[in-house]
Formats: sequence, C-alpha cells, structure tokens
Amino acid sequence: METTTFDDDGDLELLLQNDDNPTDPSSAKPTPTKKFVVSSKVLCLVSPVWKTMLSGKFLEGTSRQIPLPEDNARALEYMLNLVHFNFDRLKAPTTSDLTHIAIVCDKYDMAGLCRFQANEWKDVFRREGKLYSFDAIFFAWTFGFRSWFESVVKDSITGQTIPRLREYELENFAPPGIAVTMREIATRAHDETFNAIFNTYKRFLGDQSCTIGSAECSAYNLGAFITILDRNSICIDMSLARAVYGTPGPLRPLADVVGGMQISKLPLKPRGETPQRRYGEAEPDEHAQCRSLAGLKDEVKKIMSNIPTALQEHHKVHLRSQAKKVGAE
Repeated sequence: METTTFDDDGDLELLLQNDDNPTDPSSAKPTPTKKFVVSSKVLCLVSPVWKTMLSGKFLEGTSRQIPLPEDNARALEYMLNLVHFNFDRLKAPTTSDLTHIAIVCDKYDMAGLCRFQANEWKDVFRREGKLYSFDAIFFAWTFGFRSWFESVVKDSITGQTIPRLREYELENFAPPGIAVTMREIATRAHDETFNAIFNTYKRFLGDQSCTIGSAECSAYNLGAFITILDRNSICIDMSLARAVYGTPGPLRPLADVVGGMQISKLPLKPRGETPQRRYGEAEPDEHAQCRSLAGLKDEVKKIMSNIPTALQEHHKVHLRSQAKKVGAE
C-alpha cells in the first residue's frame, strides 16, 4: 500500500483507492491502495464535517483508520497538503483536478479554505478553454460564482445534447435538481423550434403560399425549403425524428442553421408569359415576401433569447452562502 505522510505526528490514517483503479461497486469491501497519514486536530479545525466524523462516538472502540473509497485521492491529497501547510508539494491543478477538488471541498465543507485560490483557479478553466464545460458547472457551484454558474448552465442547455444532459443527471456530483431542469428547458426549446420549422413547411405547402397565386412560386419555395432541411439533416416531423434519429442534437447549432437559411430567387426567366404572373420576373420582386424566412428566424431567435434560468431559490441560497465563504463575486 502506498503511504503518504502529511504530518509526522499524524494520528489518523485515511484509506483510499487509486484514482486509476476505482472502486468496484459490486465489491462489498474494496481493498485500499493508498494510505494518508494526517493530523485529526488539523482536520477538525478546517472542516465541520471532519469534526463530526472524528467525534468520540465515530471512532470510539475502533482503530484510527477511516476508509474513503469514493473520494478522489489526487484531489484529497491536494487539500490535505494545503491544510497541513505542505505548500512545496502543491502542483498546478488542471480543470479535471479542480472538478474533483470542488467535489472534495463540497463534501467536507472546505470551500472557504480556498478563498485566495478560487479566482486563480477560475482562470485555469479560461486558459484551457473549458469556461463553459460541465466541469465548470460544479466548480462554480462549489465556490459561489453565481453569474458564471448561471451562464455556463444556460450555455449547456443550448450547447449540449439532451442525452448528455440526461447523463449529467446521473452524475452524483451534479448540483441538486439542476440537471433535470436543464433537460426540461432544452427539450421544451427543441420542441418549440421544430414546431416553428414545421409551421413554415406547412405555409409553403399551402396552395395560397404565393401572394399573387403563382403555382410555380409555391412549388419552388417548398422544394427549396425541403432541400435546405435535408442538407442539414433536419426532420420536420418531431415525433418521426425521435423515432428514426433519436433525440435531436444541441439547440444552438440548430438555431444557427435556421439563422442562415435563405431561399434564393428563381434564376430562370421564362419566355412568352406575363412577367407579373411568373416567378422571378416581377420588377420589383413581388415574390420576396413569399420566400421570406424572416418569420421563422425571428421566432427561433426569440426562443433562444427567452431560454429561462434553471436556478431555483435553493440554488441561489447555496451560491450566496458559498460566495460569502470564498469571497467570490
């Protein structure tokens, strides 16, 4: 077993699994691979959770060992070096490390100890291009960065697939209730967007879609719109899309596709016909309104701009509390 000593006079041993060999859920009693020798007094001073755990009743009549099979050893090691003043052992953490450090700080109520590191750690997410990743959600949650937390949650609602949001619900470190709300908001926005696309399709499908009654205009616009949808793998029937393709992809790229949609003017100029009655000949273009997608674009833009916050009151209370501990924002 690998042993790391944080205090030469340590009176407590923490038993952990190696991060590369996580605990087997089917194992009734996993075998620890790491041992951390620490000071119980230090832990009681820095964490109310540890103070409760190390009360007389908890360890009465037992050896001075505590198994922690679910804790990330690397993250706990970082925090133990911090609280035991072993600053020379501290290594610059990555965003992955910081996510696990946040989990440890949340579990043991030690976020306040990172008052001077929290803002610097936020810059790590920025430098690694992960300011709006799922990892950032829990980090911002733990250290009380409310505006960042709210921004990354909204970005994930529009930028992640619904299956990925569903997976996030199952991750035990997700803030309580937030992932379910994110998925519900994303699903509703997807439905509204596809309904807008379908209603545009029905408008082109109608016999009266051309403002001056040109059958050629209606047929051309319908075909052009279907072609645009097909090129972008967009199925106009939401129920059919779910049955054939599964859950749709991220919302933001779909909105970007809609924003770039354009039906061009029919380039051919037929001969021997009254110009005002044939598509593409009227001067000025009398069919500009017929092929316009402005209504669809405006509706989708409105859907995107009206994505609601996923924060509930208990989230706001938690973030205010953490911000006060850490001095964030």
